[in-house]
Amino acid sequence: FDIQGPSLYTVLYRMEGRGFVAMREEKLGRRTRIYYRLLPRGAEFLQAITQAYQNVTAGINGVLDDTRHEGGVV
Repeated sequence: FDIQGPSLYTVLYRMEGRGFVAMREEKLGRRTRIYYRLLPRGAEFLQAITQAYQNVTAGINGVLDDTRHEGGVV
């Protein structure tokens, strides 16, 4: 799984704008490091989409299991 830098930061900026993460900058010599932390709103959203993903996965697995038990080809 590979996410290129510009794509990753675009997603992080959007997440910050929606209140899912907070950003802080730290100067280290001539470089600036950016740190992100998950906020409560982001944790709630993560929990909700994780549950939705698990529900979809369980549904798909149920259909596949039924098909296999009925002698179908998947």
